[in-house]
Parts: sequence; structure tokens; C-alpha cells
Amino acid sequence: MTEWPSMRCAATATTPLRSRLTSVSLFAARHPRFNVFCSIPPQAFSACRQRIISAILWTDMAKHFDMVAQLKAKIEDEMVLTEGIIVTLQKPYLEGLLLHASDISNPLLSFDLSFDWAVRACDEFFQQNKLEEKLGQPPHMPTFAAFDLYNVAKCQVNFIG
Repeated sequence: MTEWPSMRCAATATTPLRSRLTSVSLFAARHPRFNVFCSIPPQAFSACRQRIISAILWTDMAKHFDMVAQLKAKIEDEMVLTEGIIVTLQKPYLEGLLLHASDISNPLLSFDLSFDWAVRACDEFFQQNKLEEKLGQPPHMPTFAAFDLYNVAKCQVNFIG
């Protein structure tokens, strides 16, 4: 499997958020031809960066059940239906929900494509665990200590937790 340019840095990050941001920012920064941020004016960069951080956090599956509970609470307590249209959802919240829903829609893809991406994700966590072990750190995802290509489902048990 191909190592992401940021894998070494992701293993040394101290929080999941920092790890994700390190991964995204280093990938863009290391490859000038992919640096989409070079044309953004400095005054707009902060807002752009905040949207990226928000998008990353909306894909955090560890928060899935909290997101579902929050949406249920909004539906039951806050939202008003006018002619069948939800009128109180703020645009950033709705964008986040759509992003989260699209992120968990992987099973809608063909099996071969889904399996290929699942193996890639599992291998990345396995490689990160090996690096963390080498650095004397506890593994971020302990279920990947003995990654077995033929038991991807067992490795993925703690993806949502």
C-alpha cells in the first residue's frame, strides 16, 4: 500500500483533530501543484480554513451517535414544518449533515470498490500502529495490531464507537 505523505506526522500528533489537520495540511503543503490555497487572499484564508476543519469534524464517526441524537432533538423540539419543509436548520448545520450522510454512504458503492477502500483504510491504521509502537506510543486503533487482509470486518469494529 502507498503511504500517505503525512502518515509519519499523523502518528506523532497528540489529538485526533490535530492528526486529521496535520494529514490534510501536510498533503497540500508538500505538493505545490496541489496547493489550492495559494490563490486565496489572506483575509479569506481563515474562513476557508475554518470550513475545512468543520468538514473534517463532520466526518468523525466517533461522533455519529451524538449527531443522530442532536438531530432527533432538533426535530422533536426546535424545528417547525411549513408545507413539509424544515425551516429552522441553519445552512452550516445542514451542510454538515449532508457531508456526514455522504461519508457513511460507502455501502451504496459496488462491493469491489468499497472493499478496496476499506482495505486501504485498514492498512493505513495498521501502518500507523506499527509506527506508534516503534515510537513507544500506545496504538491509536488497537484492533489493527494484527491486521489481517481477510478479516477487514473485525478490524473495523471500533471505527464507530
